[in-house]
Amino acid sequence: MTAAWGGICCSDPPCVAVSLRKATYSYGNLVDRGPVTISVPSQGQVKLGDYFGVTSGRDTDKFAATGLTAVRSELVDAP
Repeated sequence: MTAAWGGICCSDPPCVAVSLRKATYSYGNLVDRGPVTISVPSQGQVKLGDYFGVTSGRDTDKFAATGLTAVRSELVDAP
């Protein structure tokens, strides 16, 4: 998911906060799975980040559409 409403809420332990509406596809995924990973896009990825933010994963395989590859974390079982 791309989160526009978020920020750092603690540095020890490291924590971030995001705001999501219950109606979003991301909200359901987070409630069902729990753990998450966080990535910060580079300046060269701004258009991809925007696309991921305005396109619902409920209807579109965003990775297939953009040619990106999701890589599973070795530490967290995130969606």
